[in-house]
Amino acid sequence: MGHWLEWNNNTVSRKVLNFYNKRTAGESAVSLKEATGNRGYSKSEITKVDKWLHPYMGKVYTYGTEVLSMGLELMYRNPIYLAKNDPEMFDFIYSVVRQGN
Repeated sequence: MGHWLEWNNNTVSRKVLNFYNKRTAGESAVSLKEATGNRGYSKSEITKVDKWLHPYMGKVYTYGTEVLSMGLELMYRNPIYLAKNDPEMFDFIYSVVRQGN
């Protein structure tokens, strides 16, 4: 659902991209293999680690992000964990959901 919203709603897409760019400003991309220790990622899969709760949240794509998709998943599964460990991300996801666009 998060990817669909990001890809089909220009307002949401802009908000997510602005949030991603703000959080990762000045960061260099690294391989997801390196960031996670997971050999399953290909060499071409890269991320900007930031302070995301998982390096995959910062995955670099030509279009779109993992921010909303993974943020919504965390908000659903464990909102208290998200709020305590990344309050900025919690507030952002909450604002997107609350506004509805």
